[in-house]
Amino acid sequence: MSSGALTWPLRPELAGLHAYQPEPPLGDAALDANENPLAPPSEWASRAMARLQAAELNRYPDPSCTALRAKLAALHQVPGPSLLFGNGSDELISLLLMAFGGPGATALVPTPTFSMYKLCAVAQGWQVLEEPLGPGFELTQAFVERARSAKPRLVFLASPNNPTGNAFAPEQIEALMAIEGVTLVLDEAYVEFSGRSWLAQAPAQGRVIVLRTFSKAWGLAGLRLGWLCAPAALVSELEKLRLPYNIDMLAQALAEEALDLAPLFLGRVPGLLAGREQLRLALQALPGVTLFPSDANFLLFRHPDAPGLHARLLAAGLRVRRFGPGPLDGCLRLSVGSPAQNLRIEAALKGSR
Repeated sequence: MSSGALTWPLRPELAGLHAYQPEPPLGDAALDANENPLAPPSEWASRAMARLQAAELNRYPDPSCTALRAKLAALHQVPGPSLLFGNGSDELISLLLMAFGGPGATALVPTPTFSMYKLCAVAQGWQVLEEPLGPGFELTQAFVERARSAKPRLVFLASPNNPTGNAFAPEQIEALMAIEGVTLVLDEAYVEFSGRSWLAQAPAQGRVIVLRTFSKAWGLAGLRLGWLCAPAALVSELEKLRLPYNIDMLAQALAEEALDLAPLFLGRVPGLLAGREQLRLALQALPGVTLFPSDANFLLFRHPDAPGLHARLLAAGLRVRRFGPGPLDGCLRLSVGSPAQNLRIEAALKGSR
């Protein structure tokens, strides 16, 4: 047997990629992943338990998510055939790249943004074009012009954007939608916190695909359930590539129960926005801090001693996201916590002045 390193005929693009790395699981308050800090409503928990007890786990799940699709379509007043479900939005991103890919496929993304757009695209052989956001992480006219000149097959845009938190100007999104031959994938994972959505246009517009998730405002990240809305004819084509039974029986059942209690789940959003304002004021009081506007459930800020502040927050049991060199150098991202956690953050920030 050879003592040399084993080699495999892997895609050469993998050599330039890095696996997604979350923050190390330190501290008792996880405020680094933009999760909803609130447990699901107790009314849902009792109904969920009944569904779990009745589940026939020896059977395959409904491959079409029939009941889930009907309830979600009714909630958002969109046609059921325009909906497609994925194991998190990540699966749907990969599915779109698979469907639109092939020789010469290019995608355009802003920087900084959600890292999975580029990672998934490069892994599937796409060329990824990157255009920086403005100094306040706003979408620039240069980005729109790059889309017009490069004519990428897909443009990925998260609005509100992760990790910067800001929603992009409607007129620029409309300009991107109007570019012939370009399809805009508009990721609205945090839209419930901003109130600005393009979902109503997706079924008929033709050049926009909207991504949504149960992970953020709904607080059901553990279900790994995302969905997209697009013209029904496109969804029909995507269904040819979707893996069978990709949404398990329990995720479907628990999401159905959540949709039946939508006012309880989404009624918690104002409280989270109040927590965001509480943290914004606390961060604003720190000397030397640059705080960026947020339309999401987290805040991005630049601190003159980001490594030191990060260490002090960890020492207080508060895990936040710290970014390395690049456009986010010196930045920390802080998710809104529970009321008790927000008070702990306030105290830790005051102690660091």
